[in-house]
Amino acid sequence: IYSRHSSMVHKDFRNNNLYSSLLKFSFTELQKNNYGFIVWPNKKNFLVLKKSDYYFTNLSEQIIYKIIFKTNKKKLSNNHENNFYFLKFSDFDKVKTIFSKFLQNSIIIKDFLYFKYRYLSYDKKSYQFIKKEKNNDLKCFFVLNFESKNNILYIKIIDFYSLKKNFNYELLNLINYLKDYYFNTNIELLFWHNSNFRKSAFNNKLIKTENTFNIYLIKILKKIDKTKQLHKTNFYIGDTDVFINLNKNY
Repeated sequence: IYSRHSSMVHKDFRNNNLYSSLLKFSFTELQKNNYGFIVWPNKKNFLVLKKSDYYFTNLSEQIIYKIIFKTNKKKLSNNHENNFYFLKFSDFDKVKTIFSKFLQNSIIIKDFLYFKYRYLSYDKKSYQFIKKEKNNDLKCFFVLNFESKNNILYIKIIDFYSLKKNFNYELLNLINYLKDYYFNTNIELLFWHNSNFRKSAFNNKLIKTENTFNIYLIKILKKIDKTKQLHKTNFYIGDTDVFINLNKNY
C-alpha cells in the first residue's frame, strides 16, 4: 500500500490537467504488486478522483476534536502516578530499537528512519515529546506541537506511538500530566480521530470541530479485500502533509 503524501502544481500551470496526469502516471508506475493507494484529497482533488476510472472507497473521516481545560493553580510534585515525562531528543538513540514494535499499530511504516527524518531532522523546533515509562521501559509517547497565543496554550497531538492500541486511555493520562506539569494555564488540546471516537470518557469536555479530513483507498488489486482491516486503522495529523510547516528556519 502506498500513501499519496503530497502533490503540488505551480500556480502558473494549474487548470491544465497536470495533477490528474501525474496521478495517472504515478499509479500506473506503482501498481505492480501493489494493493492500493491511500489518498487525502481536498475538495478539488476529490473531483479529479471521482472523474477517474479508479475504484475507491472512503477509509476514514478524521475529525479534529479539541479539549479545553485549565491546569492546577499550584504546581504539584514531579512524582507522576501515570509515569509521564518529557522526552529529550538525545533519548531517542537509546530507544530506537523499540520502534519495530510500534509498526503493528499503523499501516504506514513508521520505523526509526521515518521518525528521525519526520520529527528529529525536518523542522525539529516544532515538536516536543512526552513519554510514558514503566520500570524503565518505554510504553508509549506523544509527538506534540505547542503554540502560545492570547494567554492560551494550544497543543496539537501530531502523532502517537504505543505498544498497544490504547490512544483514548493514554490521552486521559496525558491530560492529567499536563494539568500537573503546567500550573494556572488555559490549554486547548487538539487531535485527530475518526467518527467512532468514544466521547463518554471525557465528561463533556470534548468539542467536535467542523474541520474534517476524508481518507480514501484507491484499490488496484480488486480480488483481495482488506478494507475492513484498514477501516479499523486510526490516522494522526503527522501522517499527512497538511500541518507541516513549509516556512521553517534551519
